[in-house]
Amino acid sequence: MKRARFSEEQIIGILKAAEAVGNIRAACRENNISEQTFYRWRRKFGGMDVSDHRKRKHRTTGTSAHPNIGVPVIRRTDRVAGTQQHP
Repeated sequence: MKRARFSEEQIIGILKAAEAVGNIRAACRENNISEQTFYRWRRKFGGMDVSDHRKRKHRTTGTSAHPNIGVPVIRRTDRVAGTQQHP
C-alpha cells in the first residue's frame, strides 16, 4: 500500500488555508496536489477541525476489552451448496 504524503492533520490545514485564500487552484499548486485530490479531501474532511479529527481518531482506534467483537467469523465448508458427496 502506498504511504501517504500528508498526515490527516496536514490535510485539514491545507483545506483551511485554501478556504481562507479563496483560490483553490493556487492552493493546490502551492501544495503540489491535484484539484481532484483537494475535492476528495474536502469531501472526507470538510468542515472538520484538527481537534475534531483527533476525537474521531481516538474513538476509532481504541482497543476493546473484547478483541473478537465485531470480527466476522469465517467458517470453511467442504460442501458446495446443492451437491452431495459420495463416500
